[in-house]
Amino acid sequence: MPIQDYSLLSGTVISVLDSVAAQKIDPNGKPHYHVLVDAAGVKYRAAVNVLSDDNPPDLQFYLDDNYQHPILQTIKGFPPGLLPLASQAGTGALDYILEDLLDISKMTIIPPMDGPGGRDLDDIMGQHFQQAISTAGSLVYFFGSGFGADGSTKPDEYFGFKPEAGIHNIHMNQDSTGSFADENGSYQDGAILIWYPDKNTWSAMFTKFQSQVVSSTP
Repeated sequence: MPIQDYSLLSGTVISVLDSVAAQKIDPNGKPHYHVLVDAAGVKYRAAVNVLSDDNPPDLQFYLDDNYQHPILQTIKGFPPGLLPLASQAGTGALDYILEDLLDISKMTIIPPMDGPGGRDLDDIMGQHFQQAISTAGSLVYFFGSGFGADGSTKPDEYFGFKPEAGIHNIHMNQDSTGSFADENGSYQDGAILIWYPDKNTWSAMFTKFQSQVVSSTP
């Protein structure tokens, strides 16, 4: 069974909450980096995993600050907002393996916070989202599971806007083992892509859990 409501959220970064600040709001919540996004006047939240429920808990991460791939032309054409995507080729849906989006063997283990020399997910994401905030016209694209389409009117837990809506599962969503194996599927992977118009460049961030075993990876 694939993940539910595979979607793309695109828009402008307004504000962020790193995983330390987020856990002060919800001490029992799972560690995530939260991003407040404006999409043509509508607010959404992107919740990015920085730690796994499985062991080992630290995520594997890949960053490319000059990312190039043919799929970017398709992605750039999508309007701002939370857009459902069909999990199949040609729709803009992502698949780390079938679309050769990155060299998975080059993903490295990164701690969520307090890494040596500032090399942790909170710091890396913070640097890139702050650059998106300070660069006029920048657009951010999150791929994962959409939430908030159930008609609920409750406010967002972290940023307070109404109604709560956004995206999560922003990581690889295949080759899971154990309790998450039933969410495996093709063309439903999560990622973060940021377009900076001043230099017409893209930054790409990809994450996976160490428990996700890719057979083609050495």
